[in-house]
Amino acid sequence: MIEFLLSQRANVDAQDYDGVSPLMLSAENGDVTGMRMLLDRGARPSVVDNRGYSALHHACAKHQVAAVSVLLETGADLNSPSYDGMFPLHILALLGFTDVATLLTQSHVDVRDADGRTPLHLAVVSGHAAFAAFLLEVGADADGRDTLGRAALHYATEAAVHGLEMVSQLIARLAHDYR
Repeated sequence: MIEFLLSQRANVDAQDYDGVSPLMLSAENGDVTGMRMLLDRGARPSVVDNRGYSALHHACAKHQVAAVSVLLETGADLNSPSYDGMFPLHILALLGFTDVATLLTQSHVDVRDADGRTPLHLAVVSGHAAFAAFLLEVGADADGRDTLGRAALHYATEAAVHGLEMVSQLIARLAHDYR
């Protein structure tokens, strides 16, 4: 159906009421074939919805590894924030999708949202210890502060369930950084 509509000169970047484009829908549904058809017909990965989310944001939010790969191959900007300052890496940190994050190793790991929080802050707040460990391994600043002056360790000590494991990881990283 996509191919037929494209052959009838349908607008590849048409957006619905929420600003969602066909490429965004294909990306969040993991329809790599549909994505490639749209991209081959000129769909722009840089188009954003009413929240400032690109197709890459949508694919990350739905854990679509193959879709993220296709978007990165075609030049999607992994350092493009949404209107509230959320980068694709922030979304992955909130959801704990480490496997997708490994594809974004060229992104700046200490990008900040509107509140100055890094992906490490969000991984810790969300209780994703494996994701926090991944970020620390690829060079995240363990002592980076948000707009309230809080480091990831502040958030980790508040996390009742997952806090101890993350506190240990952060203390080990801080000890290593200050040797």
